[in-house]
Amino acid sequence: MNTKFFFFHGCQVVFSHFLFPLLILCCSFANAAAQATVNGYIKEENTGAAIEGAIITLLPKDEKNLLAYTTTNEKGYFSIQLNFDGRDFLLKVSMLGYQTRSLELENKNTQQVNLSLREEISNLKEVLIKPPRIIQYNDTISYNVSSFASDQDRSIADVLKKMPGIDVQADGTILYNGKAINKFYIEGLDLLDSKYSLAANNISFKDVSSVEVLEGHQPIKALRSTTFTDKAALNLKLKNSAKGKWLGTLELGAGLPFPLWKANLMAMKIAGASQSLNLFKSNNTGQNISTELKSHTLEDLINGQDNNAEQSNLIQLSESAPPVNEDRILFNRSYLGTINTVRKLKHDYQLRTNISYINDQLKSNNQSETAYYLTDNNFVRIQENNNTIIQRNRAEGSAELNKNTENFYLKDKFRAQLFWERSAISNTGTSPNNQIGKTPYHLIENDLNWLKTLGKSTLKFNSFNQYNYLPQELVVSPDDETMPFTQFARTSTLFSHTNISYSRGFRGWVIDYQAGIKATIQNLNTEIQHLPMSYPVKDSLRNELQWQLSDYYIKPTIRYNAKKINLSLTLPINLYNSKINNRLTEHAEKENYLYFNPEFLLFYKFNPLWTANFKASLSNDPGNADRLNQGFIFRSYRYLELGNRTPLIQRRQSYSAGLSYRNPVKSLFVNLSGIYAPTLLNQLSQRSFSGFISVGEIILQNNQKSFWRLSGRLSKGIDDWKATAAISVSYTSTEGELIQQNKLLNNKTNTLQITPSFNAEVSSWCNFSYTGDFSRNSLFVSSAPTALILDRINQRLGIGLIINKKLNVKAGTDYFYNQVSVNKSVSLIFADIGLRYMPGKNIEINLDCTNLFNKKNYAYTLYDGAGYTSNIAMIRPANVMAGVYFRW
Repeated sequence: MNTKFFFFHGCQVVFSHFLFPLLILCCSFANAAAQATVNGYIKEENTGAAIEGAIITLLPKDEKNLLAYTTTNEKGYFSIQLNFDGRDFLLKVSMLGYQTRSLELENKNTQQVNLSLREEISNLKEVLIKPPRIIQYNDTISYNVSSFASDQDRSIADVLKKMPGIDVQADGTILYNGKAINKFYIEGLDLLDSKYSLAANNISFKDVSSVEVLEGHQPIKALRSTTFTDKAALNLKLKNSAKGKWLGTLELGAGLPFPLWKANLMAMKIAGASQSLNLFKSNNTGQNISTELKSHTLEDLINGQDNNAEQSNLIQLSESAPPVNEDRILFNRSYLGTINTVRKLKHDYQLRTNISYINDQLKSNNQSETAYYLTDNNFVRIQENNNTIIQRNRAEGSAELNKNTENFYLKDKFRAQLFWERSAISNTGTSPNNQIGKTPYHLIENDLNWLKTLGKSTLKFNSFNQYNYLPQELVVSPDDETMPFTQFARTSTLFSHTNISYSRGFRGWVIDYQAGIKATIQNLNTEIQHLPMSYPVKDSLRNELQWQLSDYYIKPTIRYNAKKINLSLTLPINLYNSKINNRLTEHAEKENYLYFNPEFLLFYKFNPLWTANFKASLSNDPGNADRLNQGFIFRSYRYLELGNRTPLIQRRQSYSAGLSYRNPVKSLFVNLSGIYAPTLLNQLSQRSFSGFISVGEIILQNNQKSFWRLSGRLSKGIDDWKATAAISVSYTSTEGELIQQNKLLNNKTNTLQITPSFNAEVSSWCNFSYTGDFSRNSLFVSSAPTALILDRINQRLGIGLIINKKLNVKAGTDYFYNQVSVNKSVSLIFADIGLRYMPGKNIEINLDCTNLFNKKNYAYTLYDGAGYTSNIAMIRPANVMAGVYFRW
């Protein structure tokens, strides 16, 4: 048995010359930058009752610049901090209906101020009181839903998109000030786990009073004083009229071209001790309802991404999604049903169950030309005209028992998934053929987390076990009347991760000792039968492999938590034992690897408005069995791949930093971030061509790739217009190497993207919205005479008109401009219009028309390594649908 030690020389350098001095410097700086704390109670002068929501501000004497601010809670209590710099300051307390009070204070370390406010009565003929759009209570920011909603909104997701600081992405993922939320609550309970699109897209905004953002939210209560997070959670606060009873919506629609339909039914009950949300949806209108079952949070609350053991399909027949709204190009017939419940039990336990089933049939008719760069501006070009039918069925269920208190945490979650997919593709391009791919995916897992605090000590035990099985098949029937050939592929993975840890805290410091083992057993069995003589391979058509990987690790972590600074340094050591058993050759190979994978995190709070973060890490990834195949595997009819018996080793450095500003009082949110991630690999991809057939191989050759990205987002609420303006900017660069037709090529892809948006209620009878997406993509390939640069512009303009209390109109237009090649560009304009008539409070009658100009095709180009693909996708024709929507 050979033992190899893989270390970055940079590990020692970074730790000794950067991380450790920075750790000491940050702690010293944190202690040097002392803070002054002012706290106290605000009460009514006459009754002594607590005043909730009073605004507390601190300002320098004789200056107008705001130092810090907060609001009182339901007990009238407030606590506010600012830097201790010796200057005196002014404390101001204000509340609608009371006289404003100001008090000069000395800048001391800690002081308590208790004030009483006197009622202030004004004799006004008519008073119109508008609640503030955004209110802050310490670490909670509350958005008043009615202040952002319009008559043409329907779900709470429609309103979330208008809130400054909140960004709802195309796939439903919700970001707060640039970072994905870690929890989505309804009245404080986690009903849907990570599939919160079910709530966001289906709960009526009329049933929600406010959306709360819980900043720096640690979901595990027992870790809130020891484990910091800079991610936020969302909590929906319902109106009192929406609590404790069944609510629901029913939507039915039919239209042309016949048969066009949609049917949606939602029933929900949110009570104090239990919650339930149930859905049935069906349509063939192009709406992809399967995205509502997407899991938006992949990280485990305790183990991060260490338990991500799911595998990718060996057979890959799906096409790249075009950069256009999915409902423009999706020809579907979809059915979805889901039942979700959470119930409080005795002794602080909760039981949650989530069951879902979806059936999809998707059709597409696309044309494409794929070009692979060789040398001297020569390309291999492959044309395909694909008529595709995909049938999918997915059933998934989970049950979780949990208890979450100040000194104890338990989560025991069981999940099972059965997924079937069958793709039938008829291709009339360069090599006419028919493909049938079957790619089922079955999974079963259990996740157990146990945590107990004992004074200043904490004990943790975690056990995660998963088994997945992928019995897949590809049948290719060439049109030249040769015998069809078939690939059978069976992959399975048994993954187990168990660890135990002990931590102890003292004076803001926490030292955590963790030890664990991760064990993986992967089986790969493939066979290609009746391969035609025209293919450039004649042997190595089978695989019977088993890969066993054991990861024994110790992970000491030191953390420091203070009011202004949070930092952690993790110094894990991993010992990997790898064994590859080739049953065809009866040959086994064993390898041992020892890795050092440090990680440093820093979060600094300059003041209540500005924060910064920094992260540096080194990681070594031993890969998986997907690239170990010593026999060829078909990814599709024209792409064969041969792996390497030596495991892939990726040594990745990552450096990221961010700066964040948020001012809820001024409705202004800004975030900037950057990441640089160079990676060293011991394997290099090699691709050669024989006619239309691409043969890929994995060879042992050290190489490197890099990724860096700069991004920023600004969003601003404009109260006078009931408006929100936002702009996002990002620049991404990826660089790598590959061998193509025996030539080593360096390829680099750069992308600049600018995304502005604006929505406003121009008047009581008109609202306006605009979104844009401007991008420039460039591909640089070594030896190529020039770079390939393509521009793309997508813009949407929407206008809503309120004719009267019962009738409104909504119209929209989309403009798309694409460069499909250096000298060719195309542009499209889509137009939609909808009418909504409300004869009663809870009923609507709708008439919607989409793609009024009846556009037929959409052309676009995408880069892929040292090549690109130009596509023409078929567009859904003009649709007209009449429907009724009922809410109770």
